[in-house]
Amino acid sequence: WSSDVCSSDLRGFIHTPLFTLIMFALLHYYSPRLCDNALVYNTMAYGILCGRICHLILDACTMNGIMFLYPFVRKRFSLLPMKSGSNREYLVLFINMILTLPIISLFA
Repeated sequence: WSSDVCSSDLRGFIHTPLFTLIMFALLHYYSPRLCDNALVYNTMAYGILCGRICHLILDACTMNGIMFLYPFVRKRFSLLPMKSGSNREYLVLFINMILTLPIISLFA
């Protein structure tokens, strides 16, 4: 399922895997310079990365989807098109949280 990009849509560049990678790289680079404790900055950088990935997964399950291949392809893809706020979305959120907790605990 895919749709063309709408310029008025709020889910633009900041809702792409590329933005998440850039954000993580910047956090991973600058965090040690802001904090002396390696555990703190690793936890912060990887925690935000996990949060961003979960956010992208949930946005990819909405009707609008996300641009997985931006900037190469400006087309939106949706994994499981569902309405925001539906019971199905909450189920995906719950499963996403359960799967993410063990990953986050590795860095805590």
